[in-house]
Amino acid sequence: MNFYELFEKREDTEHQNVTIADPKAAFALKQARAKYSYADSDLEAFVKMTQDNEEEEDQEIEKIEKEIQNAENEIKDLEDTEASQQDEINRLEKENDLQDKSIRALTAKEKAYERMSQDYVRRLRMLDDHISDLENRLAKANLQGFEPATRSQTVEPEKGPEAYISPYDVRD
Repeated sequence: MNFYELFEKREDTEHQNVTIADPKAAFALKQARAKYSYADSDLEAFVKMTQDNEEEEDQEIEKIEKEIQNAENEIKDLEDTEASQQDEINRLEKENDLQDKSIRALTAKEKAYERMSQDYVRRLRMLDDHISDLENRLAKANLQGFEPATRSQTVEPEKGPEAYISPYDVRD
């Protein structure tokens, strides 16, 4: 059934009133007659209703297109935010890696300082033992009649204080 078959011309009136066999189309035509009662014919009322429907659909399409554009803009903003957050994450990961390296280096230095400290403690104990040994020898020597030289009897080295090696210097 085509468009022209839907409308039948009535010859008994001046207006082109049509009767429609399809109930849905007849209802649409009845709505058009009611809404556009000023129309000269049923066809004009139907055309005006169709035009109004198209305008409403166009407005709805525009509204949907704006919503789609807003959604696309929001998606772009979210993508930009995600990219900047990813850049920040990468920067923080690099910073974290550098801090991890620094921590490992400091831990290694701490262990080296602990070993050096233990070595100094060992050397100080050796020096203390050496001093005790020298004091014991000196005490034995004093008991046997040995008299140590006084400061005025000692000879200062000619090369200066760098050339003088103290008996308390411990060399490895």
